[in-house]
Amino acid sequence: DFRGGKYSAFEAGTRVPFIVRWPGHVAANRISDALLSHIDLYASLAALCGAALPEGAAPDSRNHLGTLLGTDSEGAEYVVGINLSQTLSVISDGWKYIAPSNAPARNEATDTEMGNDPAEQLYDLRNDPGERRNVAAGNPGEVARLKALLDRIKARPPRSGRGSLRPLSRLRRYDTTRAAGSRE
Repeated sequence: DFRGGKYSAFEAGTRVPFIVRWPGHVAANRISDALLSHIDLYASLAALCGAALPEGAAPDSRNHLGTLLGTDSEGAEYVVGINLSQTLSVISDGWKYIAPSNAPARNEATDTEMGNDPAEQLYDLRNDPGERRNVAAGNPGEVARLKALLDRIKARPPRSGRGSLRPLSRLRRYDTTRAAGSRE
């Protein structure tokens, strides 16, 4: 049982199965726990085709073709998430940090827990994939590491290189008073 839902900072909003089938290239009947984001598909598939990404295209996408092909069992070093209220989270090394937010805790239109909390949140996804126990208070080193990682990612300039999070002011804001998925 995952917590939250679509547009939430919690795993039910982002964790989904992903199936790769390419006979002769990808081994069948294998399961991977490698970390991967759908955002990385653009750069990964471009690499598969030998194509260069146009300047400014897919600024947050990173090439993880080895993960898709099953030759890399580790996957991405980190995955950044953003919920409907623009609360940021980062997953790395089995830990998930959700930045503090004063946004509403629930999306009333969909009755979805959003993951917004004024306190820092840290979850050990290896032992608590349902994100039931916030272990931030007992793991200050992990909180500091992931907060610093998120701060470095946010500070990167928009791309020349891959892996930069666009300035939040340029992201489209969602109207949380309308049904989930509606845009202003």
